[in-house]
Amino acid sequence: MTLTKDDYLAALRAEARSLPAEVAGDLIEGITEELRGLDDHETADRLRELGDPASVVGAARAELGAAPSATPAQDATWYTVVTAFLLLVGGIIVPVVGWIAGVVLLWLSKTWTLRDKVIGSVATPFGPVALGWLLVTPASISGTTEVDGVITSSTYEQLVPIPIIILVSIIAVLPLITFVYLLIRANWLKRRAEVSPSTAP
Repeated sequence: MTLTKDDYLAALRAEARSLPAEVAGDLIEGITEELRGLDDHETADRLRELGDPASVVGAARAELGAAPSATPAQDATWYTVVTAFLLLVGGIIVPVVGWIAGVVLLWLSKTWTLRDKVIGSVATPFGPVALGWLLVTPASISGTTEVDGVITSSTYEQLVPIPIIILVSIIAVLPLITFVYLLIRANWLKRRAEVSPSTAP
């Protein structure tokens, strides 16, 4: 027995109760609009094409379940802060081991991209060494000289070329720059994932 338009829509409303209200409303409104203005013969043909109300609602439910709605897994805030902190000063607190722990956490991260991980690994290890070099430079150098049989001792400071001092200074502050960069990037990537959960960072 073929359902009339009113009977079909009534059955559709009853089946659609299992759907979220907004989805059910859109579904019923869409089919009602499709049937508007059709004569009895055209309505019957269109209803046969749509299928029974239970099948229509089942298809809508399947599409709803397949929609990507989950936000990709992200690191907790404490994880990103601890990782960046270890990369910055881990090698000072626990020589070598502390920095290595930071690198391991960095590469296990679910938030940072491959580029971020490479930057974090490359830009941080020499910072403490360069900082220590700056603290002890220029170093004092002692020596003796002999003039006309008289031996005198002298102490003078080693002169370091300005370009080298500038280069070492940049290397020394790289860990701090990287620390700030990684925290800003993590925050931005998390927000992006929340806004567009189906888009990879």
